[in-house]
Amino acid sequence: MRHPRFSPLAALLALCVAATLAACDPKQEEQGVVARVNGRPISLHQLQFKHDFDQLGIAATNPSVARLKSEYGQALSELIIRELLAQTLAAKGLAVTDEELASAEANIRADYPEGAFEEVLVEEYIDVNYWREELRARLAVEKFFAEVLRPGVSIDYREAERYYRDHVQDFHVPERVRFVRVGGPSRDVVENALESYKAGDSLEAVSADFEQISTREIVMRRDRLTKDWSDALGGLKPGEASPVLTARRGFEALVFSEVIPAQTLDASQAYPLIERELLDQKLVAAFSAWLDGQMATADIAVTPLLEIEPEDRQGEEAAPGVEVPETPADGELGPDADTPPEADTPPQERDEVLPPGVEGPAPGAPGSN
Repeated sequence: MRHPRFSPLAALLALCVAATLAACDPKQEEQGVVARVNGRPISLHQLQFKHDFDQLGIAATNPSVARLKSEYGQALSELIIRELLAQTLAAKGLAVTDEELASAEANIRADYPEGAFEEVLVEEYIDVNYWREELRARLAVEKFFAEVLRPGVSIDYREAERYYRDHVQDFHVPERVRFVRVGGPSRDVVENALESYKAGDSLEAVSADFEQISTREIVMRRDRLTKDWSDALGGLKPGEASPVLTARRGFEALVFSEVIPAQTLDASQAYPLIERELLDQKLVAAFSAWLDGQMATADIAVTPLLEIEPEDRQGEEAAPGVEVPETPADGELGPDADTPPEADTPPQERDEVLPPGVEGPAPGAPGSN
């Protein structure tokens, strides 16, 4: 279940709670508590972890006090929304259970070789207990949208027809290439796996027989292939494999499957995508309406220590000639990636085969947010 990110809604909430800043006297407030939502505390410890978690992968800088307060304010806004949401689920008997949390964690861990999951957490300086709380919060959002908001949303077929007529150009799918990436830690391992494949074993059998080998089917627009991949696939016939390539992490080879011609989806083919887009739009509207109702009745008190004062902005601008590198946006190739972003998304959910505004599911791996 996909759901809209909190960013714009958190900004809305930040404006809403601004009026309550004076309601929380830091001298009278319990030490270590930065906000209360209907009497339930949000601790400074929670806020610090949330802020640090949000900053994973962002280049380190020397931010001004104003920027830090803004970042912490944004993080606190999201924590407040989470608390409102959790309280709503609890009141309906829908709170995320420990069993649901354990099952979701097991599914995520299953994607990692033994011990690798813990290594990622250590490398990213993520406390496993806090990661579990982030996972629980994500599960709560998914459950809230699926079991609280979704039953109240309906889509009429006439809406879908109108959307298709107005956006038919969005359903043109460029030519794509289907292939399988075979990856491994060393050149020899990948070459041995390819020899097994050429001898008649299926790719599924190769993946099962070679523990260090991973295989993944990829469907990608031809114009989005990296140069190395484009060169490797050039001239291959269906079922043929490229030479072993050096990847960012380990080694890889590509097994060519087919070229999928460009096409424009007809209304029946486009309907699942249209339905998902319209559903997203209506769920966002339903969530905003729910949040408005919560803000009208909730008792929220926030520490005034996050108010930005004029003197906090000292040193806010970067030094002349110093450029702060931007963090790759969702779906872009980052410096640590070993394959293009489309390779990490199932073909049916990839951006290039969806109309604008339809996104893939939120990741659940450590460091994802």
